[in-house]
Amino acid sequence: MTEINSTKQVLSKYPSKINKVLVIGFGAAGILVLRNLKKINKNNQINVKCFELTSRLGGIWNLDTLTTDHTNYSDITGNKFVTPLYPSLTTNIPGKLMTINDLPDLGSDDVYPHYKFVLNYLENIVKLDNLDQLVSYNTKVNEVEYLIDEKCWLVKSLNLKTNETVEEKFDCVVDCSSFNNLDRIPNWEGLQEFKEKYPGKLMHSRYYRGVEEFNGKTVIVVGKGPSAMNIVQELSYTNCNIIQSSNPIPIIKLGERFLPHAPNNPENLPTFVTPIKSFEIDSNTSETKNDYIILEDGTKLPIPDFVISATGYEFKSVTLPETSTNPLQPSTENTIVDKQTVKNLVLRMIYQHNPTYMTIGSITISTLIPLWDYQAHYAASMISIVNYFHSTKDSTPLLELVGEDWILKPGEDELIISRAVMNERFSYPIELSVRINKSHAALPAKYKDEFPLAIVDPPSNNWIEQAVIYSLGLPPYNRD
Repeated sequence: MTEINSTKQVLSKYPSKINKVLVIGFGAAGILVLRNLKKINKNNQINVKCFELTSRLGGIWNLDTLTTDHTNYSDITGNKFVTPLYPSLTTNIPGKLMTINDLPDLGSDDVYPHYKFVLNYLENIVKLDNLDQLVSYNTKVNEVEYLIDEKCWLVKSLNLKTNETVEEKFDCVVDCSSFNNLDRIPNWEGLQEFKEKYPGKLMHSRYYRGVEEFNGKTVIVVGKGPSAMNIVQELSYTNCNIIQSSNPIPIIKLGERFLPHAPNNPENLPTFVTPIKSFEIDSNTSETKNDYIILEDGTKLPIPDFVISATGYEFKSVTLPETSTNPLQPSTENTIVDKQTVKNLVLRMIYQHNPTYMTIGSITISTLIPLWDYQAHYAASMISIVNYFHSTKDSTPLLELVGEDWILKPGEDELIISRAVMNERFSYPIELSVRINKSHAALPAKYKDEFPLAIVDPPSNNWIEQAVIYSLGLPPYNRD
């Protein structure tokens, strides 16, 4: 491909200089993106803003106090986002694996620190870099729409304090608003009848806030992931009758298969049963003697006091339409989210049909904060190098950063990938780091100060070693 044609192709993806950037969300990912944007914006040539739904920083690392009414489910698509924290929660992964390269101290010597140390860590980053000045709190992004003629994004937001709707244009959007937004409760047969006859008995683990309301009750916990195992562990130290419903549970923690942080109370071990198949509910009477939970092996269980569904979350973009009359998505097939899958994302973060939309955090892996930091370095570097391209029409550093194939060879099969990067926990951040450094090397020396990149080293050998030990469930990270 000739240099002229290459420039045309790059211009088709990056049609204008990036002078104004919106970061959606001020949780861990948003904090890291803003931090890296400040690194490449020392001359303040880029106008950076952040819209945060809540009145506080930190995203899911905040504790929400709830009532015991679990019938009114909510999610981030509404005006209030309920975090899944409870007062005694500790991290699911070692604290030393949750920090970023240049700020390695979480402030706790515990192997699995209390969640407050993570929140304090994020608060310290914000104070250190004075990031608060860039944030508009209590601001809900309702829609992001690309204006083809103006080559920019129209963002429609709602001020939750004044109820004022605002429209504003941006050259680039970095979405850090999280995708684990919708409570996932299996669509069991008879579920609706159960909820109608037994209001308040079913709750998602997002709303668990401690053992107090379950003391002396019969509780079925559905699931075997971290939330389920931790809740069962806590309940075992009360006089609850605990039943855990799931597929077979591994005896030993290996890799990402979690057991509780501490052994279950040997004097109150849960009864393990097979997964729930359906609810058998007699809706014609208020009597309960003929109502049962049916398990996959045919066992019938009487209706318990509570069912806690620790069954995870569905994947949803808050700001992007799911079907496309919107120019963001050229056809209805070119969506980004599909419950448990991400689509059309290059390097798991760049929307291939319009790469001035990026998303941080549309993946699952245990070491999220350091991984998001690599994505944040990459996003900031891309914005800077796009501006270099528009100033010089030299596409070499940009192509070193983003790769050539998806830009210079459009029309290839759409990118559909699993959200999990368990097999790439080391190769993925290394790749992002190498791309940034290659782009920096290709940038002529006289432009390095004007268009700086957010340089970052690959994960250290010690970090990789500790992560491998943790993945194998070896001391000091074993929990059994």
